[in-house]
Amino acid sequence: MMRMSVDAKKLQKNLKKILKDTSVTFARQTNQNAQIVVKDIKDRVAKGIDVDERPFKPLTQFTIQEKKELNFPRPTAPLIGTGAMTGALGKGGAYITKRATNKDPLAEISAPTKKAPYSIDHQKGIPQRGLPQRKWFGISKTAEATIKLRIEREIERLIANF
Repeated sequence: MMRMSVDAKKLQKNLKKILKDTSVTFARQTNQNAQIVVKDIKDRVAKGIDVDERPFKPLTQFTIQEKKELNFPRPTAPLIGTGAMTGALGKGGAYITKRATNKDPLAEISAPTKKAPYSIDHQKGIPQRGLPQRKWFGISKTAEATIKLRIEREIERLIANF
């Protein structure tokens, strides 16, 4: 016969510490994951790739000419004018509006709809005005896979330290 004794007070103390550490870890992890999504949006748009990881529909010659006349840095690139909407030029674009905390583990990401209200028009498209849908805002499969891998590694780390 084998016997084992368990110190309930010590076990409870250890569990409380683990749960506290885990909630801090998950809030931090959530904020880092939100930053991955923001960076992915900016990088994809700069490469001309939509949220479904397909090339954006090309611009019309009329739009390209307008962008050239306005001296935009990349006149043939869809969704890149000043950079305010997508952040593809290194400033502006999607951003974290709410960071996760231990008590509220939800992070929120927003598009700059006040500085660039037309971002919604591009996301949805307006066929009657000749504006095709160019879905730029969202979580791509690449960002999702990166986040999934990070979460799996963090869970493995927590289990290993238990």
